[in-house]
Amino acid sequence: LHLLKYDTMQGRFTGEVEVVDGGFRVNGKEVKSFSEPDASKLPWKDLNIDVVLECTGFYTDKDKAQAHIEAGAKKVLISAPATGDLKTIVFNTN
Repeated sequence: LHLLKYDTMQGRFTGEVEVVDGGFRVNGKEVKSFSEPDASKLPWKDLNIDVVLECTGFYTDKDKAQAHIEAGAKKVLISAPATGDLKTIVFNTN
């Protein structure tokens, strides 16, 4: 959570960030965190997830990221340079 609070590009986040069971809380909004190595086994459908923040560095192409969609997520945001026809966007840069 240190990098959420102190981002190199965006600067210091002035909101409240705290660790809670099963994830963390940002300004009172709870965010769940999982450590399942197989994305297709994650409970995205049961949790009605709109967007998955894919931060493992493993699911960086369309075929791999598709596992999150198959698990029930509506969209996947990959936090690493993507391969193939996927766009790589750096906030405040391009």
